[in-house]
Amino acid sequence: MRSVSPHHQSASTESARPHGRDDDQMVGSVLSEVATTLWPSNTAAHIAALCKCSVRAAERYLGGQREWSGDAIAVIVAEILRRHSMRNVRVVSRCAGPRSSSPSTSNALEPPARKIASM
Repeated sequence: MRSVSPHHQSASTESARPHGRDDDQMVGSVLSEVATTLWPSNTAAHIAALCKCSVRAAERYLGGQREWSGDAIAVIVAEILRRHSMRNVRVVSRCAGPRSSSPSTSNALEPPARKIASM
């Protein structure tokens, strides 16, 4: 049988990591500033209406008490793109359900058409 060689451990070294620099900004605070720039009045109400959440949830996003949802981030990005006339970008929520196999015949953002009864 083979003999087991002793395991040599090297001394642990501590890496120098910065601890909370003052000039760092969180993504949430930047998103709050961008949203306030896009909608100066009633910012929370605009975000809530566009991403279909409560106004209270939107206020928590803006105040930093809650992480930004993907839908709320997508609403901000879509508004920036809309204002820069980049209309070829479409934002679709993940919870919108399965999309049809033919994108040219239906649009996931449009409500279903009503059938009008003929007289």
